[in-house]
Amino acid sequence: MSIQERKEKWKAVVAKNIARSPERMEKFLTSSNIELERCFTPGFDYPGYEEQLGFPGDYPYTRGVQPTMYRGRFWTMRQYAGFGTAKESNERYKYLLSAGQTGLSVAFDLPTQMGRDSDHPRARGEVGKVGVAIDSIEDMGTLLDGIPLGKVSTSMTINATASVLLAMYQAIGEVQAGAQPVRVTVYLRKPEDGTPATFRYEQQGRTGLFYWVEGASPGHPACGYAIAGDLPRERLLSLAEAIERQGDEAPAPKPAS
Repeated sequence: MSIQERKEKWKAVVAKNIARSPERMEKFLTSSNIELERCFTPGFDYPGYEEQLGFPGDYPYTRGVQPTMYRGRFWTMRQYAGFGTAKESNERYKYLLSAGQTGLSVAFDLPTQMGRDSDHPRARGEVGKVGVAIDSIEDMGTLLDGIPLGKVSTSMTINATASVLLAMYQAIGEVQAGAQPVRVTVYLRKPEDGTPATFRYEQQGRTGLFYWVEGASPGHPACGYAIAGDLPRERLLSLAEAIERQGDEAPAPKPAS
């Protein structure tokens, strides 16, 4: 199949994508008012084109993972934020959203990540220091007050208490949206800061968490994995570890409907 024939096939995929999610503008122009095509291709064929470059939305994804890429929508912009009390962090989130941020990225303090209340003796000196302190669903409600969770996606970097905080988030979203599905993005991460205590309880329940999210918030992203390491080889080893751990986990039974 020639490049032009392959491009026509790709255009059919784009048409279906646009019917489902229109592009931001009818035409995209340069500063000189020259119209930009969706995808530029050479006027001749040469071996290896698809394998090395290909088309947007197709392997090897050199030109992006979506057929329309940013013509359809901009990437989500988040600033990792959270400090002090839920009220203070809520004010910060509202400011960031008003300034053009398109999603949230919540930082939790260490006691919250380790499942400790703020008044626990072992939480002394750490409350609200590297993130926001969340001790209850009331705190989560204050943190998200006035933020439309059905429209704003949220990334929460959590460790041991991921399932608890996700359940709180989902509950607040259901109160806001009248039990409608809420877009949830949660990152369960390997601790690159040398604090295994914040991670040790995670692995056993992670697969079950996938199933729970799929039932509570169908069609929305649930979990990711932060890649640790300063050097490329360290990051590859971290990614390989994540894949190996996920593969070793026995599938959990799906919750009853």
